Amino acid sequence: MARVKKETALQPVEQVLWASADKLRKNMDAAEYKHIVLGLIFLKYISDNFNELFQKLESGEGDYAGADPNDPYEYHAGNVFFVPQIARWDYLRDCAKSANIGKDIDNAMDAIEKDNPSLKGVLPKEYAKEKLDKQSLGGLIDIISTTAGFVLAKGSLSSKTNGEDKILFIDARNMGSLINRRTRELTDEDIRTIADTYQNWKAESGYEDIPGFCKSASVSSEGGVTALDYVLTPGRYIGLPDDEDDFNFAERVKTLTAELEAQMQEGAALDERIRQNLARVEVLENGQ
Repeated sequence: MARVKKETALQPVEQVLWASADKLRKNMDAAEYKHIVLGLIFLKYISDNFNELFQKLESGEGDYAGADPNDPYEYHAGNVFFVPQIARWDYLRDCAKSANIGKDIDNAMDAIEKDNPSLKGVLPKEYAKEKLDKQSLGGLIDIISTTAGFVLAKGSLSSKTNGEDKILFIDARNMGSLINRRTRELTDEDIRTIADTYQNWKAESGYEDIPGFCKSASVSSEGGVTALDYVLTPGRYIGLPDDEDDFNFAERVKTLTAELEAQMQEGAALDERIRQNLARVEVLENGQ
């Protein structure tokens, strides 16, 4: 089996959330910095969705002929939030090292609410506060920017290129079971399913694409791997299972908030144990 260049390992969502929040822990209360982190995650999410539709509108092909990629109504019609230039993730990422990054983000949130009435009064605008360390905030943006596959999904990729301009993508993230926080163990049946899928695809007999699990993608045709600049993220080709097409972002953020709060409580408990142990050490030293 030919090998495809290995991608950077994806970090679990909870690890990314904790690493992000931890950059701000020294300066803010937990109740405050969780909103700071989740606000940036939401901004990254809607910016990615905006960019995807922007490219289609800008191409002006097919259903998008004559469309204006800078018209907010084009995005509202597609149930996508319009993101003005000053709020797009690429712009903010380029400003991450600026001393004014906090104000830039607040301005971005204001601009998004102005162009998307359903978000009015919802987004956090606390990034310019003096107690929020701007260097840490820039580092937080870097974490969210460079963590592959961060947009509210965790996954893995198996792929194989054949001699007919095709790549088979297999996403086994929902198979097997976690035996610890990092390792997923597949059953014999899972392994047979993956192997049979590959063999059927290779033999061109009995194979069919299954949303959320496998996809035979073209390398060079329109919408193929080459057209997507050789991006090998499985979701770009495989998509979601049929029962996940109605992905509820609000519910997902609620789940992520609960995960983040649990991590923060764990961190606070650990801090308290450390303080108690240090106090005991001081008592022992004073007694000697």
